[in-house]
Amino acid sequence: MKRFILILLSILVLLTIWITVDLNYPYKTDIKKFDYKEVARLDGDMWRSYYEKKNSGFFCNLLS
Repeated sequence: MKRFILILLSILVLLTIWITVDLNYPYKTDIKKFDYKEVARLDGDMWRSYYEKKNSGFFCNLLS
């Protein structure tokens, strides 16, 4: 029981640190650098994998 509580507390601390860093880390996005050709290619690959019932390909394209 003690070990479970320790693991749960560790996960909670790491999650809190991750959220804090994610919310406070400054980053800039520039809409001019949007690569519409790459987005279209990825979208086409995902739909192709979906219709060909290639679940592993579909999942890998989601992660790209």
